[in-house]
Amino acid sequence: MATVSPLDPTEDDVELAVAAQRRLGRTCLTRSEDPERSCGACRHYLTPGHELAYCWHPEQRALVDAGWICQAFTAGEPS
Repeated sequence: MATVSPLDPTEDDVELAVAAQRRLGRTCLTRSEDPERSCGACRHYLTPGHELAYCWHPEQRALVDAGWICQAFTAGEPS
């Protein structure tokens, strides 16, 4: 029986990675030229003022860059 290194991905890791890639593909993240219409200005951006933060939109749920934008962008006060 082969031993698994702690650095090797588990089946759960692979499943999570595949699910994350699917979510990212559906939301079409791209670089935004307008800071007022970017992830950092979206109400789903968890920690405004940080360059990287978690997006809690149900279709995204991933770490995103403040300068990106996706089709789920919702203007308003970030939470």
